[in-house]
Amino acid sequence: MVGGIIMALINCPNCNKEISDKAKVCVGCGHQLIDDVNAEKTMLSCPECGAFTDTLTDICSNCGYPLNSLEIKSDGKQKSKRIFKKKWFWVSAICFVLLTSIVLFASNNIRTENYNIEICTAVDEIMAVSADAENVGNQICSVWNNAIFDKDNENTAKYTKTAKDFNEALSNLFADEEFTGKITDIRNKQSEIDTYLGKLKNPPGKFEDAYDEFKELYYAYSDYVDFVISCKGSYNTYTEDLSKKSSVLMESYREIKVELLGE
Repeated sequence: MVGGIIMALINCPNCNKEISDKAKVCVGCGHQLIDDVNAEKTMLSCPECGAFTDTLTDICSNCGYPLNSLEIKSDGKQKSKRIFKKKWFWVSAICFVLLTSIVLFASNNIRTENYNIEICTAVDEIMAVSADAENVGNQICSVWNNAIFDKDNENTAKYTKTAKDFNEALSNLFADEEFTGKITDIRNKQSEIDTYLGKLKNPPGKFEDAYDEFKELYYAYSDYVDFVISCKGSYNTYTEDLSKKSSVLMESYREIKVELLGE
């Protein structure tokens, strides 16, 4: 006690010299002291020599004792801030990884399901247009055949009855508004189907083979439809080639059905 004021001694955290707890600077080493009365709350107490050391220091500044795993003294209790921070970091990291994995998994499932719908829709539309083209091809063959062999048929009569030969009969057919309307409808649907080639690029892993099969189907269908409408060659070569291209188309369709549906 000095002049009625109770003095307390503390150890300088730098040189361990006993000094007044009111001192701002250590008189022994000149170390700048923390002037907060609660300074000890942010200091580590060395278990080896008892000196206080700043929490940012990994070893005791007085004796060199490792302080990494020590707890910080606060209100009479010690809390392991560093250990807590490390644990919190790893817990946060693990939670982030798990959450990211769940989001990616869900996103991939949605993308896969959407792709499956898209490719199945494209296949259905291709086969629908192919069926329309088949009807057109059959009509061409009927008019052509009946004109060559002078057959009387109510379905082809308006094209063949007044025609001098099969060329004129076919010209009558391709000039018919109802028939040309069918061809226009097929062409419009072809344009819509063409967009699927772009939509279906970069398929999910499980659909890579299906996409290859889809391209084969697309090329077979395009070749078939274009040939039907072109009406090239003689009657015999036209009907023979039409049959071959139809077979290639159906084979491609069977292949992709196996890939998509396992049928």
